Amino acid sequence: ESIYGHLSQSLVAKGEHVLPGMILGISGSTGRATGDHLHLTIKKGKEYINPVLFIQLISSLSTKEEAITYLSKP
Repeated sequence: ESIYGHLSQSLVAKGEHVLPGMILGISGSTGRATGDHLHLTIKKGKEYINPVLFIQLISSLSTKEEAITYLSKP
């Protein structure tokens, strides 16, 4: 599960399956934020995963198909 906080506009619906490379939204400045930025939260089940590690992992995969296969594993 990925959570994108402070978007000014979401381009996908909650629960919608997305593919690598898709544009999901436009960053914004919601709440008490002082400027446009993004909060990225990654969870698998109830466990939070460091977003940096997640991005490094998917960056190391060579194709979209490989990423989809890897991320689809339970």
